[in-house]
Amino acid sequence: MDLDLDVVKQELLEYLATEDFVVFRGYPSADAAPPVFWDIDTHPDFHAFLHAARSVGSRMIVFAHRTFTGESLDEAEEQLKDSMLGREERRSLEGTLRDLRRYVGKTCGVEMSFFHDNHRFTYDLEAEWYEEFLDVLDVLDETGSDENDDTPLGGFYSNN
Repeated sequence: MDLDLDVVKQELLEYLATEDFVVFRGYPSADAAPPVFWDIDTHPDFHAFLHAARSVGSRMIVFAHRTFTGESLDEAEEQLKDSMLGREERRSLEGTLRDLRRYVGKTCGVEMSFFHDNHRFTYDLEAEWYEEFLDVLDVLDETGSDENDDTPLGGFYSNN
Protein backbone atom coordinates (compact mmCIF):
# COMPACT_ATOMS: atom_id res chain seq x y z
CA MET A 1 0.00 0.00 0.00
CA ASP A 2 1.40 3.37 -1.04
CA LEU A 3 1.19 6.03 1.65
CA ASP A 4 0.19 9.60 0.83
CA LEU A 5 3.28 11.34 2.17
CA ASP A 6 1.57 14.74 2.07
CA VAL A 7 -0.75 13.38 4.78
CA VAL A 8 2.11 11.69 6.68
CA LYS A 9 4.14 14.92 6.57
CA GLN A 10 1.26 16.87 8.11
CA GLU A 11 0.68 14.20 10.77
CA LEU A 12 4.37 14.26 11.66
CA LEU A 13 4.49 18.03 12.02
CA GLU A 14 1.33 18.08 14.14
CA TYR A 15 2.63 15.30 16.37
CA LEU A 16 6.02 17.00 16.79
CA ALA A 17 4.25 20.21 17.85
CA THR A 18 1.96 18.48 20.36
CA GLU A 19 4.87 16.55 21.88
CA ASP A 20 7.00 19.70 22.31
CA PHE A 21 9.80 18.64 20.01
CA VAL A 22 11.86 21.43 18.51
CA VAL A 23 11.67 21.16 14.73
CA PHE A 24 14.70 22.24 12.75
CA ARG A 25 13.81 22.33 9.05
CA GLY A 26 16.74 21.27 6.95
CA TYR A 27 18.97 18.39 6.02
CA PRO A 28 21.70 17.15 8.31
CA SER A 29 25.17 17.47 6.87
CA ALA A 30 26.45 14.26 5.32
CA ASP A 31 29.67 14.56 7.29
CA ALA A 32 28.07 15.63 10.59
CA ALA A 33 27.81 12.11 12.03
CA PRO A 34 27.59 8.55 10.76
CA PRO A 35 23.93 7.82 9.93
CA VAL A 36 21.98 5.00 11.49
CA PHE A 37 18.74 4.36 9.61
CA TRP A 38 15.47 3.35 11.24
CA ASP A 39 14.08 0.06 9.92
CA ILE A 40 11.10 1.49 8.02
CA ASP A 41 10.16 -1.88 6.51
CA THR A 42 9.66 -3.65 9.84
CA HIS A 43 8.76 -0.63 12.00
CA PRO A 44 7.15 2.09 9.85
CA ASP A 45 5.46 3.89 12.77
CA PHE A 46 7.13 7.26 13.32
CA HIS A 47 5.87 7.36 16.92
CA ALA A 48 8.34 4.65 17.92
CA PHE A 49 11.20 6.57 16.28
CA LEU A 50 10.29 9.74 18.16
CA HIS A 51 9.90 7.75 21.38
CA ALA A 52 13.50 6.58 20.91
CA ALA A 53 14.62 10.19 20.40
CA ARG A 54 12.85 11.31 23.55
CA SER A 55 14.19 8.34 25.54
CA VAL A 56 17.80 9.39 24.91
CA GLY A 57 17.01 13.04 25.69
CA SER A 58 16.84 14.42 22.15
CA ARG A 59 14.24 17.14 21.79
CA MET A 60 15.42 18.64 18.51
CA ILE A 61 14.35 16.86 15.34
CA VAL A 62 15.81 17.76 11.97
CA PHE A 63 12.85 17.59 9.59
CA ALA A 64 12.92 17.62 5.80
CA HIS A 65 10.67 16.65 2.95
CA ARG A 66 11.13 16.35 -0.79
CA THR A 67 8.60 17.34 -3.42
CA PHE A 68 8.49 15.52 -6.75
CA THR A 69 9.11 17.96 -9.58
CA GLY A 70 8.30 18.02 -13.25
CA GLU A 71 11.92 18.95 -13.88
CA SER A 72 13.00 15.57 -12.48
CA LEU A 73 10.71 13.83 -14.94
CA ASP A 74 11.83 16.04 -17.82
CA GLU A 75 15.47 15.19 -17.11
CA ALA A 76 14.67 11.48 -16.95
CA GLU A 77 12.80 11.69 -20.27
CA GLU A 78 15.79 13.44 -21.87
CA GLN A 79 18.09 10.77 -20.50
CA LEU A 80 15.74 8.12 -21.91
CA LYS A 81 15.81 9.74 -25.37
CA ASP A 82 19.61 9.64 -25.33
CA SER A 83 19.81 6.11 -23.93
CA MET A 84 20.95 3.06 -25.81
CA LEU A 85 17.97 0.96 -24.67
CA GLY A 86 16.07 -1.36 -26.96
CA ARG A 87 12.71 -0.32 -28.36
CA GLU A 88 10.56 -2.40 -26.00
CA GLU A 89 12.40 -1.35 -22.85
CA ARG A 90 12.35 2.29 -23.96
CA ARG A 91 8.55 2.11 -24.50
CA SER A 92 8.06 0.50 -21.10
CA LEU A 93 10.07 3.22 -19.35
CA GLU A 94 8.29 5.95 -21.34
CA GLY A 95 4.98 4.58 -20.04
CA THR A 96 6.27 4.46 -16.48
CA LEU A 97 7.48 8.06 -16.65
CA ARG A 98 4.18 9.15 -18.21
CA ASP A 99 2.27 7.46 -15.36
CA LEU A 100 4.49 9.16 -12.77
CA ARG A 101 3.49 12.64 -14.05
CA ARG A 102 0.38 12.48 -11.85
CA TYR A 103 2.62 12.74 -8.78
CA VAL A 104 4.27 16.04 -9.71
CA GLY A 105 3.92 18.40 -6.76
CA LYS A 106 3.40 15.55 -4.27
CA THR A 107 5.67 14.79 -1.35
CA CYS A 108 7.98 11.95 -2.39
CA GLY A 109 10.08 11.70 0.76
CA VAL A 110 10.02 12.63 4.42
CA GLU A 111 13.06 12.53 6.67
CA MET A 112 13.52 13.09 10.39
CA SER A 113 16.70 12.70 12.33
CA PHE A 114 18.22 13.37 15.72
CA PHE A 115 21.76 13.29 17.01
CA HIS A 116 22.99 11.19 19.91
CA ASP A 117 26.48 9.96 20.89
CA ASN A 118 28.06 11.20 17.66
CA HIS A 119 25.54 9.39 15.47
CA ARG A 120 22.69 10.68 13.35
CA PHE A 121 19.58 8.53 13.79
CA THR A 122 17.38 8.84 10.73
CA TYR A 123 13.81 8.01 9.80
CA ASP A 124 13.64 8.20 6.01
CA LEU A 125 10.37 7.38 4.27
CA GLU A 126 9.90 7.41 0.49
CA ALA A 127 6.73 6.90 -1.52
CA GLU A 128 6.57 3.60 -3.42
CA TRP A 129 5.95 5.45 -6.66
CA TYR A 130 9.09 7.52 -6.04
CA GLU A 131 11.10 4.34 -5.53
CA GLU A 132 9.77 3.26 -8.93
CA PHE A 133 11.09 6.54 -10.37
CA LEU A 134 14.49 5.92 -8.76
CA ASP A 135 14.51 2.43 -10.31
CA VAL A 136 13.98 4.01 -13.74
CA LEU A 137 16.91 6.36 -13.08
CA ASP A 138 19.08 3.40 -12.09
CA VAL A 139 18.26 1.64 -15.37
CA LEU A 140 19.09 4.80 -17.30
CA ASP A 141 22.36 5.27 -15.42
CA GLU A 142 23.37 1.65 -16.03
CA THR A 143 22.52 1.83 -19.72
CA GLY A 144 24.29 5.06 -20.55
CA SER A 145 23.74 7.06 -23.70
CA ASP A 146 25.27 7.81 -27.06
CA GLU A 147 26.26 11.27 -25.85
CA ASN A 148 28.23 9.88 -22.91
CA ASP A 149 30.64 8.00 -25.13
CA ASP A 150 34.05 8.73 -23.59
CA THR A 151 35.91 7.41 -26.62
CA PRO A 152 37.86 10.22 -28.31
CA LEU A 153 36.25 11.50 -31.50
CA GLY A 154 33.09 9.48 -31.00
CA GLY A 155 34.71 6.06 -31.37
CA PHE A 156 37.28 6.78 -34.05
CA TYR A 157 40.88 6.18 -33.13
CA SER A 158 44.28 6.29 -34.63
CA ASN A 159 46.22 3.14 -35.46
CA ASN A 160 49.50 4.98 -34.81
